[in-house]
Amino acid sequence: MDEPRESTASVVRRNVEGMLLLTGKKQKDLAKGMRVNQGTISRKLTAFTKWDLDDLDLVAQFFGVTVADIVTPGCLPAAYMIVADTEGDR
Repeated sequence: MDEPRESTASVVRRNVEGMLLLTGKKQKDLAKGMRVNQGTISRKLTAFTKWDLDDLDLVAQFFGVTVADIVTPGCLPAAYMIVADTEGDR
């Protein structure tokens, strides 16, 4: 029997949380980059509010990755490397 597929919404939450952790950024940093308050980010990361497509564009821009990195299971390690490499340039 096939394993249940993880929802895209769950992948996005997991990937955004992972990028925050690996970059040392906080929810408030992402909120500032997205021009929302930290509570909005918290609600999105706990699935009380859904991410919309405009949000994904802003998250990708904030982390310097593609929307595909954010929505694809298993693609995050590549995104981590991109973010880690660019962090040293700042």
